[in-house]
Amino acid sequence: MAFTAKLPQAAYRNLQAADVLESGHRRDVAGYLYGIAAECAIKQMMVPLSLPAEHDKNEIFFSHFPELRTRLRDALQGRNAKPLSSFVFKTRS
Repeated sequence: MAFTAKLPQAAYRNLQAADVLESGHRRDVAGYLYGIAAECAIKQMMVPLSLPAEHDKNEIFFSHFPELRTRLRDALQGRNAKPLSSFVFKTRS
C-alpha cells in the first residue's frame, strides 16, 4: 500500500497545535510541534526540486533536523533552489 504524504496539511496542523499549546502551559511540546511543522514545510518545498545525481533525494527527504539542514546545504544549487535555500539558511536578526 502506497503512502502519500500530505506535507502542507501536516505543517499547518502541527503549527495550529503548537500555537494552542504555546498559549497554554505546554510550551515544551509547542516547541517540538513548531519544529515538525517547519520540517514538513521544508520537505514540501523540496518536492519539485531536482537535485544533483550524487545526492539521494529520498535520503534527504527522510532525514530530520539538524541532519536535514546539512544535507540540503550540500545538495541545493541553482535558481530553482533559491527560495528553499533562503528559507532554510536564513539567519535570525
